[in-house]
Parts: sequence; structure tokens; C-alpha cells
Amino acid sequence: MLKCKDLRHVSLSWVYSELIDAIGLPKSVATLRANYRLDGMLDLKSLKTLRLKWPMSPSNAATEAIHALGQWFADEYGKRGMDMKVTFE
Repeated sequence: MLKCKDLRHVSLSWVYSELIDAIGLPKSVATLRANYRLDGMLDLKSLKTLRLKWPMSPSNAATEAIHALGQWFADEYGKRGMDMKVTFE
């Protein structure tokens, strides 16, 4: 994505085990950002839609982690005065 600065729509698919820690708790937004270098996505100035997808699971931990991550993206784009929508699947 670093070379494609004009992306308008991005979809990120997550595996359940990427969203939870070893004891089944949701990973923090800071951990996900660091592990997957997500801060670089904030350079996508034309981004209009970010779709976050993850498998449904018996635990709410993955859902909690993905929603916190989506909120972080929405907040960060909002701070920059950019209109970007986060959707969840």
C-alpha cells in the first residue's frame, strides 16, 4: 500500500488468532498497529472506505479487538479532517 497512495477502498481480512493473545484476550490496538505496521495506512489520503473482515468466533475477544481497531482508524482519519468510513464484516 505504500506505493499506492491513491487507494480509495481497502479491505483487510483477519484470522481469529491474529486478534487474540495466547490466553484468549483481545490484542490491544497498539499491539496490532505495531505487529502489522498499520500506521502507514494513515498516509492513504484518498481512502474512503476501510472494510475489516474477520471470522465469526465463539469468543467476543476477536470482535472486541477488530472494533477497537476500526474505531482507532476512524478517529485518526477524523483528526486529519478526512471523511473515511469503516465497515465490518
